[in-house]
Amino acid sequence: TRDGYTHFSAAPIRQIALNLLLNASAAADEGGRVSFDVREKCDGLVLEVSDDGPGFSAVGLERLLSARPTAPGGGVGLRLVRDLVCDLGGEISHARADGRTTVTVTIPRPEVPPC
Repeated sequence: TRDGYTHFSAAPIRQIALNLLLNASAAADEGGRVSFDVREKCDGLVLEVSDDGPGFSAVGLERLLSARPTAPGGGVGLRLVRDLVCDLGGEISHARADGRTTVTVTIPRPEVPPC
C-alpha cells in the first residue's frame, strides 16, 4: 500500500461485524454481555464477537459454518456472514466455553496491485 496501511473492503467487513454483533446482542438478551475485538495481524484481519447467551442452535451453526443449502427462514444474517467471509477468502471458527460463545472471523490481507 502506498500509505503504509492495508485497506480492507469496508462494506463486507462492516456487514460481517454488524450481523455478528446483532446476533450476539439478541443471544445475550437484556443484562447479558457482548464483546467485540478487531485486530490486524501480519496476514490479515481478525474479528471476534462473543456473548454469554445460550449458544447457537444446530440450525444457526449450520447457517454460519456450512456450505450446504439451508431451509428458508430465520438466520439469513448468519448465512450472509458466511457468504461474505467466503467471498473475501476468509475463515470462520466457533467456540463455546465457560458459558460464552465466540465467533472468530479471519480475513486474509488483500492482494495489493503494484503501483
